[in-house]
Amino acid sequence: MFPYQNSNAADLDWASAGRLVVQMKAAMQIMGSYHSQLYSDPDELSDLALFPFPEISKAYKRDALVAPVNGYVISKSAAKNLANAKSLVTWFASADYAETFLSSAPTTLLANSSVPISDNPFLRQQAALVNSSKYSLQFLDRVTRPDFANSVVGPALQSFLKNPGDKKKIAANMASQWRALSPD
Repeated sequence: MFPYQNSNAADLDWASAGRLVVQMKAAMQIMGSYHSQLYSDPDELSDLALFPFPEISKAYKRDALVAPVNGYVISKSAAKNLANAKSLVTWFASADYAETFLSSAPTTLLANSSVPISDNPFLRQQAALVNSSKYSLQFLDRVTRPDFANSVVGPALQSFLKNPGDKKKIAANMASQWRALSPD
């Protein structure tokens, strides 16, 4: 895919890259489904497709999905008003909340089996992809040390996008920095 990427791909944030797709100045974007919020015109949204990332490891094929697992919890400080806190969380789990939420974010897939999937083709693609995935992964910056994810991996990925031929050098540099951060 490298011959087809924008020459300034590492300089674009997700929204800037997404706008290039909306403006038909780019064919696609490697991004999670949340970028669909950039599509305000129903005709543009109908052209949006979602598919799994290409296989990286033969062991895991295309069976893994990187997805946040978001949820609501009641904190210890809510004990002062536990009845209302429980009421709010119960409402968050309701079909009524889901329908209200989806009225302002119609391309969001909610983990609520009591809410039928709409006829929106993009939502149906999301549901099919999630249901077919055997593994769910979190984002790197949520599951590893921030000083490694932000200071080492981010710049390494940008270096890789600019010059994929340096992959062994980039990987060795990342390993060296990890060892420096974690001497034990």
